[in-house]
Amino acid sequence: MSLINILKYFYKNLHPEVRLFLRNYGVTFLAKKILVLIKFGFLKKITLDNGLILSLANDHDYELRANYLSDILANNFETQKINIIKQALCPGDKFIDVGCSFGLFSLIASEIVGTNGEVLAFDPSDTAIKTLKVNSQINGFKNIKTFNIALGNSDKSVDFFGQNYGGTIIKGNPQYETSKGQKVKMKKLDSIFFSSDLENLKFIKIDAEGAEFEIIKGAKNIMKNSKNLVVSLELGEKMLTSSGSSIEEVINTLMSMGYRNFIDITNNDKIIEINSSNFMKDLQVGKFGSFFNPQVGFFCEIIATKNRQFKEKAI
Repeated sequence: MSLINILKYFYKNLHPEVRLFLRNYGVTFLAKKILVLIKFGFLKKITLDNGLILSLANDHDYELRANYLSDILANNFETQKINIIKQALCPGDKFIDVGCSFGLFSLIASEIVGTNGEVLAFDPSDTAIKTLKVNSQINGFKNIKTFNIALGNSDKSVDFFGQNYGGTIIKGNPQYETSKGQKVKMKKLDSIFFSSDLENLKFIKIDAEGAEFEIIKGAKNIMKNSKNLVVSLELGEKMLTSSGSSIEEVINTLMSMGYRNFIDITNNDKIIEINSSNFMKDLQVGKFGSFFNPQVGFFCEIIATKNRQFKEKAI
């Protein structure tokens, strides 16, 4: 394990009030800057093993380099999710990236679906959208449409409590400081992506820091009427609870839309088939997902489909 990953693990296990104190007094920022400069120097962009280029120019608080880049370069970042994206997509398909952050999944999908396909990327973070636009340009991709908005179950303005590449629209989300936000537009996915476009829509990736249930409700027509859609979700118990929802409610809603096949991709080294009728009990006893964390509650990354099956990528 690298020094950066050891320090990340140590930091994540600190009490939230200790982490807040370190951030407020600049200790976290200084530590990130020192570690990043040691490992990556003053690079403004970096080329991955798969040939994709990532811009680092907007990484002003060193979040990308400190938190993600080492794992990405080691092919140890969201391995099974990337594997399933590659299995699910073909040239000419459409991919929707909700919570696109710096855009890695959008870039991977863009390369697969090609000039006749399309990627729709959403994020309320200005920095995230600016970075993805730059990444699209330097990679020569012209099939990515970006939307600097939040998604939910209504068309209105909401508060966004943001960090460099992401954030939350959920007031009281335990993973974020939500005392002061900025207004952003929210739209329903159903009001942007129409039923006439469903034939080639093959994948929706949702990583929305507690807003997943509202996003699914706002995409009801798309998700019910799509026959071959693959849905990727990150579900954190306490983040969903802070939005008035729950993991169980998300799963029950997906099942009511016809999604009966679930697999867990929380761990990079394996995928686990989930018994949908026993979802919460199996999550709580640790048959899948991550270990219980008092700051996050129960957590899992899952894939939901109506009929598709996927193969595990060997690590």
